[in-house]
Amino acid sequence: MNIIPDSVLEGYIREDAVLVALRVIREYIDKLPDYQGRSFKRGYMKAYGVLPVGSAEAKRPYDFAVNLYSIKCYIRKPGLALLGPVGKQRVLSAFPEADILNGELRVVIKTADDAEDLLRCLFERK
Repeated sequence: MNIIPDSVLEGYIREDAVLVALRVIREYIDKLPDYQGRSFKRGYMKAYGVLPVGSAEAKRPYDFAVNLYSIKCYIRKPGLALLGPVGKQRVLSAFPEADILNGELRVVIKTADDAEDLLRCLFERK
């Protein structure tokens, strides 16, 4: 994984609403004391990865892959374990178009509201 500047991710996005959503995600993660985020590139994918402070890169529970017109959040297996069945169902209820592929839950984000809703599902346990 190659760490890249956040500006590289921002420069790749073509929709203003998606750019705002990425900033919402980064600002939210920056405020969490137990998590850290970093922009990276792996092959053709450019993403913002989120992981618990002090954990290995391979244990990233969440990746926010940047596309030209959206952000696709990959809730990886470690993230699903953190969510548990109730949290997973909350995400699926909030984002009915979400799908599961290769054991990862995938959610498409196009607006700041989408980003905020997903972040609440991921990090604000009830």
